Amino acid sequence: FLLGVFGHINNPVSCVKSGGVCLPIYCPNGFKQLGTCGLPGTKCCKKN
Repeated sequence: FLLGVFGHINNPVSCVKSGGVCLPIYCPNGFKQLGTCGLPGTKCCKKN
């Protein structure tokens, strides 16, 4: 496990800059989690 994989994406701006979208609760099938979007329960997800 690499430290920092999730550490650098913790707000909507860094999520979008990484090509992700902010989604509530979980990332659906076909998406991987990049990090969070700063609000409780939001995930930064990117299409696989």
